[in-house]
Order: sequence, then structure tokens, then C-alpha cells
Amino acid sequence: MSQNRVLLWALSCALVFAAGFPFAAHASRALAAIPPGDAKAGADQEVLKMNAECNDAELRGDVAAMDNCETADFTPAIVEEHMHLRADNSGRIADVNNLVMTVWTKLQGKWREAAWIAVGLPGSRPAASEPK
Repeated sequence: MSQNRVLLWALSCALVFAAGFPFAAHASRALAAIPPGDAKAGADQEVLKMNAECNDAELRGDVAAMDNCETADFTPAIVEEHMHLRADNSGRIADVNNLVMTVWTKLQGKWREAAWIAVGLPGSRPAASEPK
């Protein structure tokens, strides 16, 4: 793994980890509520276990273990932006300020969006009827 790739991996993981940390407990509780016979539950548990192992490897600085966490063509790109959106939904106006993070990956030479998350910032106003 090249030094640039290690730095990019560490930065990406830190950003994803920091953004996802508040949701980890909620996700664990939600997964615990899935019936054990559910096939999806098994896959969810496997992914959470692998995610924990990869996070531990990152905290230890174990580059070899971190290398096993990614695909051979792993090339992450993370875009973080502030989005101000004013939308009219059938006369109900929403004035929303979000922090948006989009994760991109390069597959077969083309950039593809892999995941995104939007978190409402203080000052957002949900859709409400605007006086006419």
C-alpha cells in the first residue's frame, strides 16, 4: 500500500468514523431487534464485525490488516459540503441547511457514488405553509 494511499485511507476512515459515530449505538440497537433467523441480520452482523475489526486496525496503525479491509481497486473520494436548500413542496416551504458527505468509488475506471449522508444543521426550518 503506497504512503499516499495509507494517508487517504486514514483520512477517509477518520471522516467516515467521525460522521458515523453518533449513529453507531442506534444502528447496534436496531440490529439487535432483528429476529435471529433473518438472513439479512447475519449479513448485517458480518459487516458490523468487519467494520469493527477494520476500525481497530486503523487505531493500531496496522497497515497490513487495514489492507485486508479494502478491495484491490479501492480508491475512495469523500466530498463534504454545506448545502442550503429552499424548496416549495406544494406550497409548504422548507429552508434547510445540511452538512452533506458523499463517498465516491472508482469502479472499472468510472467514478460512482457509493454512499451519502445529510445531517440537518441548526437553523433549518422544516416545510411549513408560508403566508401568502
